[in-house]
Amino acid sequence: MKKQNLLIILIIFSLLVMLIGYSVFKMSTNIRNVMTSNSDINVEFKSIGKIYESGSVGADAVISKDRKIIFINIPKLTYQGAYVIIPIMVENVGTTPVRLSSIYEYDTKDSDTIKVYYDGIAITDKVLNPGDVEEFRVKVIWENKQNNKPIKMNFYLKLNYVQE
Repeated sequence: MKKQNLLIILIIFSLLVMLIGYSVFKMSTNIRNVMTSNSDINVEFKSIGKIYESGSVGADAVISKDRKIIFINIPKLTYQGAYVIIPIMVENVGTTPVRLSSIYEYDTKDSDTIKVYYDGIAITDKVLNPGDVEEFRVKVIWENKQNNKPIKMNFYLKLNYVQE
């Protein structure tokens, strides 16, 4: 009787070990099949179009050498309602379709006075296929009256994409 119970426990334990091993193997196989290298995701800033200014003087934008960051300089917004619109072209030079997941604004001040808005691919869920070029616009506007002095703003943008 004791040998029979020991044999049943040994068989159940063996089956349990095989089931756990199989599920670990199955899960790791599924994860490997889904993953793609980040080197396939490569979206770059291609160019900056003609900058439109109203109540602004000397605004400019420069693409970094690695083409991943744009530096925006607005030396003077002269009155409430003054704005700058910067058209920017981005290109998917990678091999994977991507979608914009977020925009990082660095060095913008949390303020009710100056606001930054986007349009184009920056606010849609549009997929950017390899080789595609899309435009979006950055609008910087002096919205709320803080004082009567001209305002300046310098910041930079980085776009973050995810595989589609």
